[in-house]
Amino acid sequence: MQEILLWVDAGVAASNDLSALFYNPSRLVSTEMNEVMFMHNEWIQDVRSEVGGIKWNMFNLPWAVGFNVTTVDDIEVREIPGEPISNSMQITFLEVFHPVSL
Repeated sequence: MQEILLWVDAGVAASNDLSALFYNPSRLVSTEMNEVMFMHNEWIQDVRSEVGGIKWNMFNLPWAVGFNVTTVDDIEVREIPGEPISNSMQITFLEVFHPVSL
């Protein structure tokens, strides 16, 4: 998956594993293997990301489920310029993917 991230948009056409779930779900038909993926990444400014997925074949069709959770901690809350009211705010984004190729 890291190689695809380096390729930027080329990953849409080149992904041939479970990472296709996020880039181009139609590519899930290119492999018949069952796959599991989990990735954790911590960035600067308290940004964390967890990505996971599972792919399996059932009834000769590929099935996949995945999630992407991105969290930003310690956001300073202000209503006007100046000192923050608090810095305990947390924002969480959750995406769930469940494509089925027919």
